[in-house]
Amino acid sequence: MLGDGQEEGEVRLRACVRFEIEMPRDVYLGGDTLRVRVPDPDLDGGLATVAVVEMTTRPQGLHLDCD
Repeated sequence: MLGDGQEEGEVRLRACVRFEIEMPRDVYLGGDTLRVRVPDPDLDGGLATVAVVEMTTRPQGLHLDCD
């Protein structure tokens, strides 16, 4: 059984806009980096880039970056 906060989060996820990601055009995985390009009409060029980089020198171990 989900609590109120979990139910609200699930509803938000289901309400999200869906988009297509084409591999390998939009996804790069190499070394310690995962990079994904996703449609974002609010940005010039219409694409946002999300990057996740493993960084063993950071306490949490990951660096996240998004346009």
